[in-house]
Amino acid sequence: MAPRDYYVRVASNDYSVDPTAIGRLVDVSADLAQVTLRLEERVVACHERVWSTAQTITDPAHVVQAGRLRRAFQHPAAPADADLLRDLADYDTAFGVDFDALGVDEEAV
Repeated sequence: MAPRDYYVRVASNDYSVDPTAIGRLVDVSADLAQVTLRLEERVVACHERVWSTAQTITDPAHVVQAGRLRRAFQHPAAPADADLLRDLADYDTAFGVDFDALGVDEEAV
């Protein structure tokens, strides 16, 4: 699973992954030349394999995407229809409630 810091450890090195994969299970494959990470069938990272240890390999595009996601999370957009109100009688109609047939005064409810 891709952790919150969007780095996946492979052979003691940390490789960045597209932050949209955070919290989701990614498939990791590594050969002699590269490390590839996939979310379902989509490639979310492809890095040149590093053979030294304790290295952090970062794709600059992943840093940019993380910044976008962070800003969007910190400043959510207001819904376009935030000022609209629904008439409660619409729910009565949707659920088949007929106050006249029940002999109930709607104002008393």
